[in-house]
Amino acid sequence: MSSQEVPIPNGPERQRILNVLAQRRYRQRKRERLQSLEKRLDARLGSANTVYPSGRKVQLNHPIQTPLSVPSNPAATIDALYVNCPDFSYGDSRASCNTPQSVPSMSNSISLAELQDLETSQFTFPTEHAIEIPSLQTMEASLRIANLLGLADDFFDLTVTRVLDVSKLQVPIDQLPEHLRPTTAQLLLPHYPAIDVLPWPAVRTKLIGLFSQPDQLRPPVARGPMAMMRLIHAFDDEAEGLRIKVDTPGGEYDENSWEIGQAVFKDWWWVLDDGIVANSNRLRYSRGASKLHL
Repeated sequence: MSSQEVPIPNGPERQRILNVLAQRRYRQRKRERLQSLEKRLDARLGSANTVYPSGRKVQLNHPIQTPLSVPSNPAATIDALYVNCPDFSYGDSRASCNTPQSVPSMSNSISLAELQDLETSQFTFPTEHAIEIPSLQTMEASLRIANLLGLADDFFDLTVTRVLDVSKLQVPIDQLPEHLRPTTAQLLLPHYPAIDVLPWPAVRTKLIGLFSQPDQLRPPVARGPMAMMRLIHAFDDEAEGLRIKVDTPGGEYDENSWEIGQAVFKDWWWVLDDGIVANSNRLRYSRGASKLHL
């Protein structure tokens, strides 16, 4: 059954099915390519002793040796060639060594480089089947916001606390998306730069106020020198951290594109409002994930 005949469902099974179809297509193309190379090799070997109409048999100056089949694992063949002939390089007719029987010599092979390319570049994923990596998408979106706010120099520095410097903004403050404009807390209270890129003004204000309090007044999860690191670790959770779904250019600046995961919700639910939770559940439902829960 071809990939066009396989129904592709929406939800968590979609990516797994697309990967299976892509691997199946890759193996089929690989078999077809190897068969094509074998035919070309056989044709070249068959012309070693050609009889022309005059009846004269033409002998090649460098007779082709006993035919060897194209290896099913070109990468292993190339590795073996390098082991037995360390000075070998592609296209160097002067290279010589004791080539083992399991490795085709340069005179009777189509092209070892061509076989190597078969392993690495025979198949590429179509754009519509590209594998999505949520953590990388979230990191890219966060860096775009950080750059917009002029935070590139200290975004990853957890030893720095400072107020947001509006003189470093890449655009005038009134041209920022409304939900990314600095809150009063960001402008007056020293805080970790990582908080500034969160797309929810209320969450930024609550976190800045929280970390401005003495340690003993904070909830247990927010106490100690590693508290901010725990928050970032929850954001970066591969499966249930902060996630973004960008459907249009500039979507990373839309707060409704961002989703809170269970790893964040279970310990930090008290800094979130109902709208953030409802929007996160909407995005989770669209990809087949369960609702957030305590």
